[in-house]
Amino acid sequence: MRLSLGQAPLALLSVFASLTGVTSAPFRFHPDFDVLVNHAQALLKESKQALHLLKKVSSLEGEHKLESLPVLAASATDMSNIQVKATLSKLLSDLRSYEKHIEWVKATSEKHHHVQLPKMHAVLSRLQNFAGSLEHQIVKLGLVLPKTPSPALPPLNSNTWSVIQASHAILQNLRLFSDWAVRALLALTGKV
Repeated sequence: MRLSLGQAPLALLSVFASLTGVTSAPFRFHPDFDVLVNHAQALLKESKQALHLLKKVSSLEGEHKLESLPVLAASATDMSNIQVKATLSKLLSDLRSYEKHIEWVKATSEKHHHVQLPKMHAVLSRLQNFAGSLEHQIVKLGLVLPKTPSPALPPLNSNTWSVIQASHAILQNLRLFSDWAVRALLALTGKV
């Protein structure tokens, strides 16, 4: 039997596949968790720097609370039971909520000529990049996008001290959230 020039590569591929056990399988999308982990790490770094600068500018110490912030309901022990769908949805929903909080800080400080809070533009940019990439991965996995949260934010006419306290609370929580996001995405890497 004589093979034509076009059939020879196909015959070699067939022999290779049978020897190595490689079979043709339908394409399945695997999320690129490395990209998401990089976004989470960049957000963690940016939020730490912004919090550090805010503390230098305002001499603010202690814990500050803001009821409208997302609640981090998971702990380190929950990482072994983490689920892809629930975790990615929670991450995106919380990112969108933090995005609205940072936009509120920017709008309030700009509207009333309050002290320009350092690094808020950079933090917002990181949040938006991470959320966009995460949304893309969720769509590629065929999962339903979570509803965009509508947190009950303080009024835009808040005084400077209230904005600084709220910014402190937002950045503290965002730092904790970002740290959890890195750990959660690393835990999910082996589950897909």
